[in-house]
Amino acid sequence: MKTLLIYYCADPQIRKICAESADSKYVDIMEISPRYSYGFTQKLSRALNGEGVRIKQNEIDFSKYDSVIVASTLIGGMPSPVVNEFLHTTNLFGIEVIGVLIKGSVFSRHTAELFRKRIELAGGNCRSVVTIPAKEIRKNPTHAKDDVKQAIIKAKSF
Repeated sequence: MKTLLIYYCADPQIRKICAESADSKYVDIMEISPRYSYGFTQKLSRALNGEGVRIKQNEIDFSKYDSVIVASTLIGGMPSPVVNEFLHTTNLFGIEVIGVLIKGSVFSRHTAELFRKRIELAGGNCRSVVTIPAKEIRKNPTHAKDDVKQAIIKAKSF
């Protein structure tokens, strides 16, 4: 069986690293994206309130996957509204999920716990939330790629 890496990122360098983490034999990649363009202030307000924004429709057959990794960059120290909407509208019932947060300068353990709860509210069985500093990704892209791969290995070990 396979692992599905679902991610949202506005940073092209981080997006490239997520895309390169695909291994056609074991890992499929899916980027979620907003349906419309939103300004930073609106994204920040929605992120802080735990709200979502409209996203493009994605038809996912979760029965093909052993586990799912949901990765998000942070906006104002909170998960992206795009990922919030994905979690609000997707049924992850009974699926093993690992959360990956790509953190900037603002971050707290509360954010990781909040992300875990949102995954569980979507029905997912969240085993862990991995945090990767965005600064480290920019400084050493291969290190971040290794962190994503470690999350994939954890997902496979469930």
